[in-house]
Amino acid sequence: MWNCIFLVMCQETKQLEQSIREGVLFLHGKASHEESLRKLGQCDYVLLALSDLPNCRAVMSIKLPHYLMLGHPILGIVPEQSATGEIIMKTGSGFVIPSDVDWGEALQQILSNNKTNLQRNEKVIESYSWENISKQWLSVLGSR
Repeated sequence: MWNCIFLVMCQETKQLEQSIREGVLFLHGKASHEESLRKLGQCDYVLLALSDLPNCRAVMSIKLPHYLMLGHPILGIVPEQSATGEIIMKTGSGFVIPSDVDWGEALQQILSNNKTNLQRNEKVIESYSWENISKQWLSVLGSR
């Protein structure tokens, strides 16, 4: 049985509002980065919901490296063709639910089946650490 899901980013929808009222999702409001990570560490799943915006296909969520390092399964309600969804699948760190489908049913199915037997690829996850990403950025900026 899961403890809670931590809502990290979303657009308002009736499904999310209902889940919050039912105590399935917890929205903590504004908090420092350190406080957010502490609260995330207390949860069994991390819910990452992203809108289908033009840049989401090429740009990952800035918080994703932190969430990958936590080791909790990520429930990604993201556009099917998105950088964040691709990273979640490539790393084996969670589940990707396309944001343009009835994701409430898919989310309920994952949680009711308690599907947490993910095959996390720690080597690939490490490649998305801020340490590695910042080295790549510095390399690109230094070559100009």
